[in-house]
Amino acid sequence: EALALLISLKLLDPEVDPKTVRSLKKTIEKVISTSLDPTARLEDRIVLEQPSRPVSRHFALLRQSIEEHHKAEIEYYSLTRDATSNRVIHPYFLMKNLGYWYLTGHCELRKDVRTFKFERILSVELHQEDFPIPQDLDVNKYKKNFLKSMGPNKIEIYFGPQVAPWIKERWGPSVTRKGKNGGLVLTLSSETLEYPSRLILSFAPHAEPVSPPELIEKVRQDSKEIAQMY
Repeated sequence: EALALLISLKLLDPEVDPKTVRSLKKTIEKVISTSLDPTARLEDRIVLEQPSRPVSRHFALLRQSIEEHHKAEIEYYSLTRDATSNRVIHPYFLMKNLGYWYLTGHCELRKDVRTFKFERILSVELHQEDFPIPQDLDVNKYKKNFLKSMGPNKIEIYFGPQVAPWIKERWGPSVTRKGKNGGLVLTLSSETLEYPSRLILSFAPHAEPVSPPELIEKVRQDSKEIAQMY
């Protein structure tokens, strides 16, 4: 039973509460070590030596920044601008949605509250300067509005094998499945059809819209306008 608990513990996200995970793991290992027969098979003890999935250093630093109310400087990759920038952030909270982590906080560069996709944070550096938490900050309301802002349109785009490696490197988890002839399918959420249409046309002829039908029509119309320009 203790071994089963230890294995189940490995399925948790250790970054959610690393101190509690370590404490539970230590307690369970102690129970196992005192109850197993010294002559027990080696296979029964190997599980005790398996390290849990390492906690991201960036994640740990951001947790510390949130708990201690210290500013943090991040290097962030913007997908829409295809560029990186350094930003000083007042981190408020971390949230997880559909398997992705997001950081929300006040961005001194934009002078407003922004949400950053965690996997696009390239570096984190803590500052000694602290920051106040806004009295009117409603975490639950912000989370709800943010998830709505991600867009009601589920976009699927096929990329051919000529550009598939680049797409997989750039978008990673958003690549939902393999496509025909060695290509792949990218799944995105978008509020409008403008960005996905520009993305498809920028990779033409190695990209094509899959769904929804409105996107297919949008790309067709945008293609006609481009053809008329030249």
